[in-house]
Amino acid sequence: MNSMLEYKGYHASVEYDAEDNIFVGEVFGITDFLNFHGTSVGY
Repeated sequence: MNSMLEYKGYHASVEYDAEDNIFVGEVFGITDFLNFHGTSVGY
């Protein structure tokens, strides 16, 4: 599963990593690298 998110004008891709049992993502459109991970999709 691969999804795109938008938050405050930023865009990111999010994928589920079944091997590690986490969600991983990457933010696009910035001049740096910004990756994130989480165990749930809740806020």
